[in-house]
Amino acid sequence: MKLRLFISSLVAIFGVTLSPQAQDSKIAASAQAEQGHGADKEDKGDKPKNDKPERPAKPSKEDKGKEAVDDIKSDFQAKANDYQKKQRELLNDLKSASAEGKKQIREKLKDLKDQWKDEQKEVREKVTSDLKDKIDQEKEKGGGGRPRK
Repeated sequence: MKLRLFISSLVAIFGVTLSPQAQDSKIAASAQAEQGHGADKEDKGDKPKNDKPERPAKPSKEDKGKEAVDDIKSDFQAKANDYQKKQRELLNDLKSASAEGKKQIREKLKDLKDQWKDEQKEVREKVTSDLKDKIDQEKEKGGGGRPRK
């Protein structure tokens, strides 16, 4: 009986007409469902549980921040890998170099280390300035938390 009402409502809504064979098979299925022959289990899946449309996904505020953090992380990892690769190459050259060559390679290693430190200072300053800006924006918005007693 429920299936018959469901089908008739679909026909009314969509204006779909069923062939006589399809109607007969639907009627037989509804009769079995009324008698409890297991066809009602299939009917439950066909019924819409909720008539409400799905909500569109809201763009979360954290996604933008996460993307920025992921960019910083990936950039750092790429630079770190490059630094380690250059360092390994210089250390391999150091093993087979002469006395003068070893001095030059050691100087190159020191320069490479200093360059790495300078780059990391710049990244650290950029991140801290971004965080300070975000903190200032949140303070300007106000309403951040419970009032004190």
